[in-house]
Amino acid sequence: MQSGSPDPLDVLQPRRLRRAAPASLRRARLIVFFSLALSAASAGFVPLLVWPGRYVIALLSVGTLGLAFLFERANDRMRAALEARNAALREVLDNVGQGFVCADRDGQLVGDRSAAAEQWFGAPAAGQPLWGWLGRHDAAFGDAAQVGWVALWEGVLPLELCLDQLPPRMARSGASFGVEYRPVTDVAGALLRVVVVITDITQLLVTERAERRQREFAAALDHALHDRTAFVQFVEEVDAMFARLSVAPQDAGRILHTVKGNCALFGVRSVAEACHRLESGLHEPGALPTPEAVAELRAKWDDFRGRVGAVLGERTGIIDLDRCRYTELLDATRAGVPHDQLYRMVTALAFESAALPLARVADQARALARRLGRPSPEVHLDDGGLLVDPEAWRELWAGFVHVVRNAVDHGLESADHREARGKRARGTLWLAMGRVEDRVFVELVDDGQGVDWDRVAERAKALGLRHTTRADLVEAVFADGVSTRYVATEVSGRGVGMGAFRDAARALGGEVGIQTERGVGTRVRVYLPGHMAMDAADEEEWLREVG
Repeated sequence: MQSGSPDPLDVLQPRRLRRAAPASLRRARLIVFFSLALSAASAGFVPLLVWPGRYVIALLSVGTLGLAFLFERANDRMRAALEARNAALREVLDNVGQGFVCADRDGQLVGDRSAAAEQWFGAPAAGQPLWGWLGRHDAAFGDAAQVGWVALWEGVLPLELCLDQLPPRMARSGASFGVEYRPVTDVAGALLRVVVVITDITQLLVTERAERRQREFAAALDHALHDRTAFVQFVEEVDAMFARLSVAPQDAGRILHTVKGNCALFGVRSVAEACHRLESGLHEPGALPTPEAVAELRAKWDDFRGRVGAVLGERTGIIDLDRCRYTELLDATRAGVPHDQLYRMVTALAFESAALPLARVADQARALARRLGRPSPEVHLDDGGLLVDPEAWRELWAGFVHVVRNAVDHGLESADHREARGKRARGTLWLAMGRVEDRVFVELVDDGQGVDWDRVAERAKALGLRHTTRADLVEAVFADGVSTRYVATEVSGRGVGMGAFRDAARALGGEVGIQTERGVGTRVRVYLPGHMAMDAADEEEWLREVG
């Protein structure tokens, strides 16, 4: 609505219409009064005037009476035109599919309102403000609208910012409504009133949800076609996490955070967003979600699981075996190789090259960078010539998503920030596996800004944790609630991810270490028992012996 323009709702007021042509009416009345005065003067002074004067006065009287008649006719036509316009606008307001109301600085409704507004929310009580009227149906909306309305008229913040802070949506009896606020200002820009436009968006939201489900399903199929094994492992791991949530509710924070991270990376946005909302509701450390909230979240996962299950089929316990390896095993059996060598070959069938899970982690990092609007990092891989059992490593890779998110979201700076520090705009990650004596390790190194130990110490102190030495701070990184983020987002900031990852590593007999240098980068390395991986060179040697 343009600044200084009349309020279309206010124009409809009968009182306003009665004042529509005050100037012409006053002029007509003055002319009639002047005509009568002249007539009286003519009658009173007839003996004193000669005939030419009487004639002039008579002409003036007749002329003024005619002008008065013309002005009255013009005023009647103007009133009729305005009444016709009023009727036309009233017809529009009675038939438009949106709710239109106008409110002043006190939130009082002024002027007419559309029929849809009263049909949806009923007639407001006398003197009832906007937030009281609509708040009868949605208390949260009413409270937010009242607070925002006060800020709107204080004039401390810019008008556009205050309008954006007003609640944009409300609900009533299962229906959803979008709410817009359009200011009416005078020529000087001072706020006079606000027109509130309410639209029924129930069907729109249903359509949007259907479209999101379709996009989610398409993303799942894309992941399944690109790497079926990884996608099946993801589905099975989330199933396991929900099962663990039912028996270990005290670990709800870490479980929800891990489910959220993995679902976000695999495009299951409905579950990731539900996890984020559920996490946001756990305001106190150690707080547990209600059984009803967990059941609602599980229903969303089951819905997705049911949609992709028909496509993927049940693959639990299945090992993929290509014909080449099958032929090698068959040849070894026929050749009568020693039992221990044959056992190793059969054992290796359940293993895959470490390059495969590392490549999946690299894809996760690139996908996360795209979500954050950052340049895709350059990723270097080194599998160390190892083979790993996907089933044995499944839980660790599920927890490793937290390390990836920390590296991309916390570690790698924005392109502008990196260039200002003399770095390439595009960050770099190194993913590697290898052996150290009798242990195997997997690590992620980034060339980001390093860990902010001052921020870690601040959070550790606030939570009552030890924070005097570097060892204390490293330990604090794995404590729930410690994050260098000031605001939690859908990606990070809860301070539970690294603890969940260390729990997964310790469940396999491993341990996690952190090395970092401010402004240079961070290395996160997990050590695991040596039996968690096989050397690909050993298998090649067995195959050469068989050949």
